[in-house]
Amino acid sequence: MWRIRYPEAEAVHSAAASAEQQSWLLLEDRVCLASRIFFSDGESFSTGTALTCPFEDGAVSLHCGWGRAIDIREVERIELDGQTVWKADT
Repeated sequence: MWRIRYPEAEAVHSAAASAEQQSWLLLEDRVCLASRIFFSDGESFSTGTALTCPFEDGAVSLHCGWGRAIDIREVERIELDGQTVWKADT
């Protein structure tokens, strides 16, 4: 699951979201599709598209189907569109 925040998130996830606000949903999905998790053994994968994306506690929770369990201690870095957004302390 990815958790993201942006000013329009609550309105976008309301039942009355406008067509313009709906474009934010495409960007949310892009976060999931463009993210890649890299492991210490050299493997990596993308979490794929968001299956559900509820707005809760001031953030959007992008729930993805990861395909397998991971050991978070083996994660070396996380990239979004080729830029490192998180790196393990080494």
